[in-house]
Amino acid sequence: MSKRIALLVLMVISLTAVGVVYTALEASSSLQAVPIPDGMPIPIPPLAELVGDATDDATATARILNYYTANHDALVVAFNEADETRLRALFGMYIVHVDVPYNVVDVLPVTLLDFVQSSTAHCGTYSLAQSQIYDAFGLTWRFVLADGGWHGIMEVLVGRQYETFDATSNVWVNLSIGEMIAGMTYTVMDEPRRYREFYAPVLDPTTSDSFRVHLTDERCDRCSVPQIRAGFPQWGLRVFPSRWEVDRLSANS
Repeated sequence: MSKRIALLVLMVISLTAVGVVYTALEASSSLQAVPIPDGMPIPIPPLAELVGDATDDATATARILNYYTANHDALVVAFNEADETRLRALFGMYIVHVDVPYNVVDVLPVTLLDFVQSSTAHCGTYSLAQSQIYDAFGLTWRFVLADGGWHGIMEVLVGRQYETFDATSNVWVNLSIGEMIAGMTYTVMDEPRRYREFYAPVLDPTTSDSFRVHLTDERCDRCSVPQIRAGFPQWGLRVFPSRWEVDRLSANS
């Protein structure tokens, strides 16, 4: 009798655990499958909300991945992107960009959770957060520095082509940094050069003023998100960085 009772208790506990997981996934599956025009906010919960009370990066990235999985079909529509690798990279870029305002960083974050709790970010710290999210998504990435560190950008291998995903400006270009600086107008697959500009809180007057402080901060005379956003897609065409170098690679590069 005691064995049967123990077995029943174990079954109840297991079913309860499954129910909790199902409820959590169901609760996170709230994104509607509605196309969002480029430049308009996509209704994804803030990064801090996605990671919740996670106390380590593994838990934090697992929760981000769970949200993505539960909302995958709606994200395909919202981002208007069918390529799975590119969609994952766009999603990671987007949630990092809208989470922390751009400005001078006094204490550099070391972990993703450090980044989430930061009050300001720059290209290097955006890329740190991106890299950990991209690792969780199994993406092949590299962090590229332009002009000796004037700007840092993440690239992700999409098919046979490295593409750029700049979380500082929330802009995607279907070329690598080296190809952009070289002025290439076609990809290695002979597709025309193109870019997309996603929502930027700094351009939204309804968002917190914290996203605009850097525009008048005298310590930030070379870092204006609107200027970076306008110039980045024109690298090699109207804006001419002189050099680039790969600074970091993903483990599977």
